[in-house]
Amino acid sequence: MGAGRKVIYAGVIMEKQDIEKGVYAPGELEAVRKRLGAIDKDEANRISKLLGGKVGTEREQEPTVPLHSRGNRKVGGKAKKEDQTHAGKVKADSKAKAASRVKTLSEDDPTVPIKANYKNRVEMDRYAADPEFGIKSGGQVFVSIASLFNAPPDYVNPLFVKQKLDKYYKVVEQMVISTRTMLPRNNKTRDEQLQKCSPLAFSIIDVLRRVGIEQMSSDMRVVQANPRHTLVIDLSDILRVVYRPVYLVELLDPEIHIRGSYNILSTVLVQEGVFSPQQCQELTNAAIEAFTTMRLKLHFSLYPLLMKLISDRFIPYNQFFQERKNRFCHFLHVQETDRINPEELIPSAPSEETQEAESTVKSTVQSTENQALKLVNQGLTILETLFPQSNWIHVNDAPPDLYPYFKPLLDLKYGYELIAPHDPLLQCAVLSQTLEELFFGLHLARWTAIPGTEITEDSIGNIINNWHNFIEIGFQKEYLPRLLEYCKNVESDSDSSRAPFARRLASDLCWIKKLFFFPYYAQKAEYPSPFLKGESVALYAEVHKLHKYLTHIANAINQANRAGGATAQTPCAGIENPWEPYNFQLPNPLSKRLAILLPEKKRTNTSLIMFVLSILTVLDYLMNNEQSWTYREEQIPLFRSVNGEGITPQFGTDTKIDPDMLFKQAIKAMQQKQANS
Repeated sequence: MGAGRKVIYAGVIMEKQDIEKGVYAPGELEAVRKRLGAIDKDEANRISKLLGGKVGTEREQEPTVPLHSRGNRKVGGKAKKEDQTHAGKVKADSKAKAASRVKTLSEDDPTVPIKANYKNRVEMDRYAADPEFGIKSGGQVFVSIASLFNAPPDYVNPLFVKQKLDKYYKVVEQMVISTRTMLPRNNKTRDEQLQKCSPLAFSIIDVLRRVGIEQMSSDMRVVQANPRHTLVIDLSDILRVVYRPVYLVELLDPEIHIRGSYNILSTVLVQEGVFSPQQCQELTNAAIEAFTTMRLKLHFSLYPLLMKLISDRFIPYNQFFQERKNRFCHFLHVQETDRINPEELIPSAPSEETQEAESTVKSTVQSTENQALKLVNQGLTILETLFPQSNWIHVNDAPPDLYPYFKPLLDLKYGYELIAPHDPLLQCAVLSQTLEELFFGLHLARWTAIPGTEITEDSIGNIINNWHNFIEIGFQKEYLPRLLEYCKNVESDSDSSRAPFARRLASDLCWIKKLFFFPYYAQKAEYPSPFLKGESVALYAEVHKLHKYLTHIANAINQANRAGGATAQTPCAGIENPWEPYNFQLPNPLSKRLAILLPEKKRTNTSLIMFVLSILTVLDYLMNNEQSWTYREEQIPLFRSVNGEGITPQFGTDTKIDPDMLFKQAIKAMQQKQANS
């Protein structure tokens, strides 16, 4: 040890002595000269005199001693220099990979405390403040950036706490309430029946019905009482309520296993006479829709909040749940083995009772579908009566070109002529405008709540009063301007349809069709949706709600008619003045046709409601039924084109139709037929 110290000490002294003599290490002076810039010898001597030193020199480079010749050690053979370099690199890479593995394991180790450094904290906060999430406010991000040395309190955006959490809760509540309505938690009889039919179905439904909406509601009341002081950690239990059920059924196929489980449960309920097939279908659709929203939208929208709780750095969504799977499971208080794995469950052969029940349900469902089609055909017949020779009656087999017929009748705005003749969107537009004209006659109807349903006194009126806005936003603001711009691009140059701008417009048109009008529209969009979450106003959803509400009203009207109707002035659930005359303050083409078709005594609110419901039935089927002609496989061009080829846009049509003359001819023919009979 002493000798070693002397060698080291001597080396230090030698270097110091060399520097004092102006002797420097190889390359040291050259590095200094480069930093000083170009200086000639005279200038160097002048500076040396001023500073009291002298120009130094460098030691010569000492020869490198080969590794195998150092000391008296014997080696097996002489290694090449490149082999030594490669070995060094491999060794360094191995160390780096090992260190990386250790770091990755520690990052995903729930026992290791999480502490994000300044850079990572700011990056996560900025991401959480994106308008798509709204978890952090701009002011909170600024405070985070300004806090260089100590992390500030990790507050959540008050607007997120007060507004967005409510929306998320309603989604979870819809899924749980729909599921519990079908399979209550305290109904052992139904539990045993479903377990007997399918253990897998029972385990899936059981997970979804036990989601803690009570806990979520309680936690929300606490944080919403003081939203400005809500910390990220305060929302931990709310996140568990959302993420835990999704994680437990993550291995399952949404259609085969999730929807299949609800279908099996529906079979049991229909067999026992608990619900009708239609009721089961409505509850199943509501539960599946809400669960899908949880699995796709909520799962993504809340992930920046989850990331701040279980990660010390930003990780993209598509990698996050894999790189933090251990911390994620620990956060949810679950293990990977807790997930429902369909491969571990051996399906048993269905019993005779189950087969009989399934057969009963299938026949009942088929009967319900046939009844629905019957109502749709009745609606088409009424449309053909209101609009003779419009060919509504043949829309299922040979979709007509409705634009020439309805352009003068409904005063269709500029742009509708560009929708392809056979595109169901044109049918949707015509039906929507027709309903708007009829709604003017119901402005004096006084709606009331219906006990036992979700219908309040404002449910129907709100949709009818906002109907024009739904049409204007979907068609005239979003769809038609883009369609016009797209057609102009294609008209100027057929190759321009492949340009990025035109492709983006085409993608937007596909998105609008799906988000506003046709929820099962399958044509894939090339670009992401142009709308932020909550920006699109789904007309198809409003149509479905209004159809359901008016169906309740129509059933109540039928019951009132059996009890005396207008003669006895029988009260009717859902509407206070069913027997009063409808009132069009300003006559329109449709009110004039109704006045001709209906005797004066029949021009009441009830009659107009029945006309509206018949047309609404067609529109609801067109939009919200996957079996409708809307969702056939055939591809329809985005625009009206020459010869229907989808290549050259055709602005307008040469066909001219006089719908008023056709209506008069039809009325005259009907009167002659009645006279002859």
